Amino acid sequence: MIEPSGTRPEGGARDPDANPAAATSSALSSAEPHAVAAGHRSLPRFPQRILVVDDDPSMLDLYCRVLTNGDPDRRAPRARPDAPGARHKAADGRHEKAPLKFVVDTASDGETAFELVSEAAVNRAAYIMAFLDVRLPGGWDGVETARRLWQVDPDLQIVFCAPHKDYTWAQMVERAGRTDRFVVLCAPFHPAEVRQLAVAFSKRVRLRGEEQRRAAMLMRNLSDESPTVLYALDASARRTQSMLEGTREALMIVDRAGTLTHISGAAADLLGIRGGDATGANVRRALPETGIADVCDAAFAAGAGTAALELPGMPGHWVELVAQRCGAEAIVFLRDTGAAHAIAAAGHDALTGLPDRVSAMRRLGAALAQARHDGGTLAVILLDVDRFREITELVGYAGADEVLAQLGRRVASFSAEGHYVGHAGGAEFVGILSDSAAANPMPVAGSWLRALTEPLQAAGEWFHLSASVGIAQFPRDGIDESELLRKAAAAMAEAKATGGGAVRLYDSDLTSSRHAKVRLRHEMDQALAGDEFELFYQPQVCLREGRARGAEALLRWRHASWGLLAPADFIAIAEESPLIARIDAWVVDRACRQLAAWQRDGTVASDFVVALNLSLRQLTDSDLVDRIAAAIDRYGLDARQLEIEVTEATMIRHYEAATHALSALKALGAHVALDHFGAEKSNLDYVRHIPLDTLKIDRSLIRGMGHDAQAMLRVDAIVKLARALSLRVVAEGVESGKQRDFLADIGCDAAQGYLISRPLAANAFARFIRAG
Repeated sequence: MIEPSGTRPEGGARDPDANPAAATSSALSSAEPHAVAAGHRSLPRFPQRILVVDDDPSMLDLYCRVLTNGDPDRRAPRARPDAPGARHKAADGRHEKAPLKFVVDTASDGETAFELVSEAAVNRAAYIMAFLDVRLPGGWDGVETARRLWQVDPDLQIVFCAPHKDYTWAQMVERAGRTDRFVVLCAPFHPAEVRQLAVAFSKRVRLRGEEQRRAAMLMRNLSDESPTVLYALDASARRTQSMLEGTREALMIVDRAGTLTHISGAAADLLGIRGGDATGANVRRALPETGIADVCDAAFAAGAGTAALELPGMPGHWVELVAQRCGAEAIVFLRDTGAAHAIAAAGHDALTGLPDRVSAMRRLGAALAQARHDGGTLAVILLDVDRFREITELVGYAGADEVLAQLGRRVASFSAEGHYVGHAGGAEFVGILSDSAAANPMPVAGSWLRALTEPLQAAGEWFHLSASVGIAQFPRDGIDESELLRKAAAAMAEAKATGGGAVRLYDSDLTSSRHAKVRLRHEMDQALAGDEFELFYQPQVCLREGRARGAEALLRWRHASWGLLAPADFIAIAEESPLIARIDAWVVDRACRQLAAWQRDGTVASDFVVALNLSLRQLTDSDLVDRIAAAIDRYGLDARQLEIEVTEATMIRHYEAATHALSALKALGAHVALDHFGAEKSNLDYVRHIPLDTLKIDRSLIRGMGHDAQAMLRVDAIVKLARALSLRVVAEGVESGKQRDFLADIGCDAAQGYLISRPLAANAFARFIRAG
């Protein structure tokens, strides 16, 4: 995924008054050579066809200029009956080592793109790839267009062009319905990235086609029906070996005794082994858990055999194993494939689409064997959704299955980071980390936990899930599969014992959960003394004035070993002991001290407000109000410069205690905000009885506005309710200009989110404010 940073490329701004043509397209001259192989996609060798779909004429022109190198000699206008004035642009890759030529067809909407791809399929002149704008107006958007195009051409490679954070990777996977055949190019992108993607996909498609044709030819030559080749194999091993050593195919030869007599360089590279080390060894011992020995047995018994293999070190990358008996030997071809039957044959769970428990255990065994051989490390991660039975009781088995299917798609996205993930059964998932990630697994596990617990909607209900994560490491915690899984499960049970929603690393020195908690609390105590805690600030911008009028203070722990940790990684343990009061005091003191410093140097005005989060434990602390009052006096602040936030979930579940604490804070003069409002299934009327100043609309509603009319209606209703109660409204998680503009139009007061800025350290936040 190409990292985003904000807007479309220079020269690619949309013109709202533009009136683009429906489509521009091209056709190859009949004199152009085509490479057509029976049974495979028909692709032109030179030039190769690219489809660009965007409703902005300036963007279409940009793509064409980039892909044609701006060469006017390569642009030959041609009209189509259904698209007057359409143009054809071709280019050569004169800067690449092997010159590539492109023909660029363009369309301004999804329906026209569908017609072009359908026509190309009929004419056996398929596109090698398509660039799709995610934000196509009206009709089909970019993702829906892709789904329709894949119905016609399942092998079409697609590059989604999307503004920064329009969709997360998990959302793209969920909407697209697949994890392969697409990448996301986030704006602003450099024109060179477009060219590089085109060249890479072009070469990939061409090489794949050549390999398929060579494999088909070699299979025919080496089959039982080719006596000439069989005679050569049996009569002259030296001549056969010479031929095979020169081949570029991914293949291997195994005799009836199971001895690997030959493996090509391409096959060795795919399997991540050195061919010379494996040649002459028994295939079951040299390549365990790959299924190669089984497919050879099938070939000797029935003449042919097939299976699927997930490539070592390449989670989610599957190859099809095709074995053919040739006399006294079996030839095994490794074919790259995205076919559904290969995934099914590999042992995937039908509900989640992930490798099942048997496949995960097989992969863990192979990974352990590799780690032992290399002297490396390995980590096993178990993730389990907390209290999943309650979901089943609420929405039934069908609804619970819908939740699991969505979680499966989220977990599948973790494999894009190079890790292995699978479904262990029920609401439990397993992950396998290797190399540096295994040596320090907490950051990866923490990010997985946060992604897994993002709100989701299923069976007509919104769910805010909690999950528990346990980790065990090889060789520190165990040396075989069962021991590592048992200790990862023990660590996960410890996470659940603390209330869930946490990550726990198994430690062989600590034999009880009490000792594990003591250690973490001790580290937090040291963190307070060693100044390892830090406050980050995320600005809240007034939508009327366009400037920051406040910020939310967010706690972080800069752990020496685990990196930057969010409160979800440690605060639950702190709340079980008096340590939480010290952390609370530190947060209040540090926020007030920083606000006073910014006022003194002129960074912020005297009406600038900093928001602090309160947990249930803090709300029930009798010293809370006195502690906040003391900090305000110590740094010479006005109480109105602090806003205390409490989540809607806490408010609903502990109404009396929360109302009492908030009333005391209001009496002090501080502002009070209801955080994550709308995340719960709210009764809007109860807000009238809470001592509030601000409603903060939950990010799940803001994110849903782009594709869910109900979300827009709920946001509008919340703003109207706030207006009726004279409350200020802040929208969380604003990530696009369209979201900001809609919120401004309906009267929302302020916005907070990545469109404005991610949370910043104090110095970086000051620079942000001074920059305006």
